[in-house]
Formats: sequence, C-alpha cells, structure tokens
Amino acid sequence: MKPNPIDVAEMQRYFYVDENSFLRWKVDRGARGKAGDLAGCYFYTSPGRTYISVKLNSTRFLAHRVIWALRNNRDPGNSHLDHKKAIYVDFKGKQVLSNASSNLRLATRSQNQQNRLPSKNNTSGYPGVSWNKNRSKWQAMITYKCKAIHLGYFFCIERAR
Repeated sequence: MKPNPIDVAEMQRYFYVDENSFLRWKVDRGARGKAGDLAGCYFYTSPGRTYISVKLNSTRFLAHRVIWALRNNRDPGNSHLDHKKAIYVDFKGKQVLSNASSNLRLATRSQNQQNRLPSKNNTSGYPGVSWNKNRSKWQAMITYKCKAIHLGYFFCIERAR
C-alpha cells in the first residue's frame, strides 16, 4: 500500500499526540466525537500486525505516519516508517504497535523487512530457520541484497538460530 501524502499543517489543525503517543482529535466532530477523543480505528496491513488508521476528508492515513509527521514537522513521503521493536500497547481493548518516538524511525525497505514475523508455515518459530527433511537437520539461511545466503545445517535448533 502506497502511503497517502500528509499535509502537516492540516494534520496539526485536526490532531495532537498525547503523552502515550496516541492521536487525539483537536476539534469536535459532532455526533462522531469531541475534542480530546482518541482518533482512529484498527487497520490490518500484514499477518499478525494491527495498526491504527485515521480518516480525514475521506482519505485513510496510518496513525504512526501522522504521529511521525507531527513530531518531525514533515511528511515521511514514500520512505518506510519502521517500528524498531514489537512493543505492543492497548488501544481500545486491542494490542497495537507502540508509536513512541523511541520506537519509530525512517528505514529502508531492507531494514523494514528485518522486522517481519515468521511465516505461518514456519515450523521452527525462528525466522530463517527451517527443518531440512533430506538431511534431518535444521537449516539456517539469511537474505542479503536479494540473495539467499546459506549459513549451515545444525542438529540443534538453538545453534541454527
């Protein structure tokens, strides 16, 4: 999903970031809510990840991108915005990734991919580690600059990870 451009001045008119790094509305929205209410709803973008999104003028924005833009006074553009660690916080009764300043960074696509969760087909529970049936050993691999690099075969899963 390509991110929508963020007009920082417009976002500053409608939102503010509270002490817990959540977006809140600055303005009353009639029957839909009042100033100070939490802004956003759940948005599922990848397996196992729940983000918060906000809608403004019929356009959807991921909340962590708006928060970064408000804190840095500029649109992150097409850059990837990465949650450094999988730190979860409660948002309206659901666990979502933390948008604290210390947990957000601009990242390359490669850096962002390092945070991926293991595939649902992963049997080891560790990224890059799989069971090789032919050798009856754990196999470790990484990908660097779009090339698979074989790290070896191991009897013990702890050594493979």
